[in-house]
Parts: sequence; C-alpha cells; structure tokens
Amino acid sequence: PEWHALQTYNGGDKVGHIPLIRTYANNVLDTLHWMQSKGSPVMDRVSQGAGALWQRTHQLDAPAGLGLVDPLYQDAVKQGVNFKLGTRVTDLVLDKSGKVIGITAEDKVGNKYQILSKNGVILATGGYSQNKEMRQKSAPHLTPDMVSTNQPGATGDGITIATRHGADTTGMNYVQVYPLATPGTGTLQGRARKMSGLDDVIDVNKNGERFVKEDARRDEFVAAIKKQPGAVCYDINDSSIVKPLNSFNEDVETLVQIGRIYKADTLADLAKQLGMPADKLEATVAEFNKMVEAKNDPKFGRKLFDRQIVKAPFYATPRAPSIHHTMGGLEITPKAQVVDKNGKIIPGLYAAGEVTGGIHGSNRLGGNATADVLTFGRIAAKSALGKN
Repeated sequence: PEWHALQTYNGGDKVGHIPLIRTYANNVLDTLHWMQSKGSPVMDRVSQGAGALWQRTHQLDAPAGLGLVDPLYQDAVKQGVNFKLGTRVTDLVLDKSGKVIGITAEDKVGNKYQILSKNGVILATGGYSQNKEMRQKSAPHLTPDMVSTNQPGATGDGITIATRHGADTTGMNYVQVYPLATPGTGTLQGRARKMSGLDDVIDVNKNGERFVKEDARRDEFVAAIKKQPGAVCYDINDSSIVKPLNSFNEDVETLVQIGRIYKADTLADLAKQLGMPADKLEATVAEFNKMVEAKNDPKFGRKLFDRQIVKAPFYATPRAPSIHHTMGGLEITPKAQVVDKNGKIIPGLYAAGEVTGGIHGSNRLGGNATADVLTFGRIAAKSALGKN
C-alpha cells in the first residue's frame, strides 16, 4: 500500500491530497477481494496498464466494464434495488438545516420526481470530459475539437449540481489525455489484443521506430506522440496475446477486414501495409527482443518486459491521443463526505469516482480510476450508513 500510495502521489506531481491517497491505497486490495466475492472474473496474471508505472493491474476475463458492472448489478437486483433508467437528476433536496435528504429528477417524457433518502445521497456521476464548456474553462490549453474516450454522459452534472449548493472543487485544471486511443474517434476500442496492458507491446512511429518508453506516464507518452509524424503511432504485437475477441468483445478479424487493425505473416509485410520502411520495423522489433532477454532498454529506459514479439501473425493498431480523465472534481474527506468552500462537511452528501478531485493530483496512474471508483464507492456507502 505504501508503494502504491507513493507512486500515486509522485505520479500526480505531488499535488494530490495525501489523506485521500492513503485511504485509497490502504483499501484497494480489499476492494479487489470484495469484487471477486461478487463474481468478478479476475484473471490470475497481473499486468501493467498504460501509464500505471507498476505491474498491479488485475485484468478481467470479460468485455471491458462488464465484469465489474454486471456482478454488482445482479447483486443489487437480488437485494431489490429499484433502478430508474432514462431519468435525469436535476437537483438535490435539502432540509431546513442544510442536510441533503434526496434528489429531484425528470424522465424522458417530462415526468418529475422527488426521491427522498434517510441516509443521504451519493454522487457517482463521473467526470466532465464530454462537457466542452466546462473542460475549456478548466483547462483552456485543450482545444475544443479534441475527442474523448468517454461515453456521452460524462458532462459533469454532479459537479454542477453540488456546487449549486456550496460544494467546493479541487484540481479542476487537471485533465488527462490518453495516449493510445483510436485516431479520429477517440475511443479505446479497436485493439488487436485481449489484454489491455503494455507488457508485450511496443509503439512505433510512421518510420517504424520506437520513440518513447512504453511504460511512461501518460502525459509523457502523449507529449512524445505529438512530436511524431502525423501525431500518431502504432501498437505492434504478435499473436501470442491475441484472441478471437479483444478486451471490448470486438471480433479481431472483423477489425482487420475493415482496416482498423493491420495483420501480416511477416514484419516486412506489416510494414508495407503501414507504409513504413520494412528494415526499420524489423530492426526495431529485433532490438526489442534483445531488450527482453537482457531486461534492459538502453535507449529509452523501459522497465516493463515480458515476452518477445516473435510469433506470427503480427499486428499493428493505429493509436493517437484523446481526452480521457478529468482529475478535478468535488472536494471530499477520506470518508467520501463532500465539503463546502469553508471546508465544512455538507451533511448527507457523499461522492465517489471521477466526480471527485484530489486523489490523482495532476496525472492519474493507469488502473487507478476503476479502483478509485469502487473503493470510494464502498467508503461512501459505509459512511452514509454510519459504518465508517
């Protein structure tokens, strides 16, 4: 936990809030075990996601997200939880003392609701990467035309609603760009492989050359890609980590057929498809394979090595930066209580996940978002029930 906390703090340029980071790091392993008890299909192999800085990523043997959401959903259904889909929360309900006791909402046909709770309200509404106005106000260095990896609902509504009632925010100027998204659309889909880690992958530019250590921080990776021709790169991997369906449950052969992924029996043919010098790509892969043997990268200082790239067919996936995570959000205590601008707890109001700020500092480590959501989600629930 101390190593995880230290990397999270240092990886966020030492501006993250230490009490939150410690709470997160000290509880995240218990969160993993709890998710396994709910039925999450956690794979045995521990890998390192992009920008994670350490091999502590626990992949799931399920399409992205499903292995986390479905077990929790099924468990909630068994307990009689009532889900109101297609219904948008519009505001909080406070009693005369200022305690949050519920929410107001409206459905797609205009019906209005007031839902009260004796235990308070937990905001888990996500970040604001799809809210261009909020994004530009917070981080004006990002151009309005930049695409995002996130779903359309990541519009910062929870932040807007809570601040309406005096909630404070922190780190709103910290917006993370993910280095390896799909060019043009910004999505994370379209990978050639089942695993989302970078243990067995290299990234090359249009000249077939590596240009960065693949286990770098995400902001470093993004800066390096932007300096390459066309501001794009290519994941290069062999077939040893490829299965018929990738981590997003997409059929890899279909992605090859429609030109999202390139596949070839030789590196020379792969290079030809990509329009890059074959000798350069072959030399780059050969150099990497030697590095795997030596566990040493004299050129860029990569520390992450597992398997060589040797098993045909070989794959290349075009990748480009895309807005990914908003590190800023509502100010919370280690018990997930939302605080106001005077540093006082807003009674009855809790928050967890990307709607909050302070945990990740200026740069979120890969894998820390899902773990943050689940860990502080549980903490928020326990706090609301008076069990913390």
